[in-house]
Amino acid sequence: MKKLSSVQQFKSFRHRILKGKEMEAAKPCLVICAGTGGQASGSNDVMRILKRQLLERNLQGKISLRITGCQGFCEMDPFIVVEPGNHLYPKLRMEDVPWIIDSALEGKVVEDLLYSGKHDHKCYHCQEDIPFFKKQTRTILGKNHLIDPIRIMDYIEQGGYDAFEKIMSAPD
Repeated sequence: MKKLSSVQQFKSFRHRILKGKEMEAAKPCLVICAGTGGQASGSNDVMRILKRQLLERNLQGKISLRITGCQGFCEMDPFIVVEPGNHLYPKLRMEDVPWIIDSALEGKVVEDLLYSGKHDHKCYHCQEDIPFFKKQTRTILGKNHLIDPIRIMDYIEQGGYDAFEKIMSAPD
């Protein structure tokens, strides 16, 4: 990547990233929690299978992958959240991965793998409706699920460096 040497170049760079995000929104994204709990529960194995499937099936342009830090629901690790829709598939096994990829590409949901409540056995189609998440107001790590920590573009898409740009653009 070319070194940015002015605030205007940085503004232009951010603008290109945000335009690219709009175009990417049309394709499904598989979000994997790779916090410490996720890794201890097998997220690395699920990631490995997922990456292999995407490469072997040449799906890189059709579906995206975001590996995040802890999302706070460690007891359900390893899990994948499929966007759009925020469908949470908990306690995954490696053999579940191709099924989730296929359903995401078709815009469908794998009912058998969705999160269901311990006590009510209700199937939840959206992560935000799950009782664990429903009453939360996520402030400190509120956008954690939207940012892959090794991809600065994710950070910029979520408003990272907005304040820097504002300060550097302010008149003297």
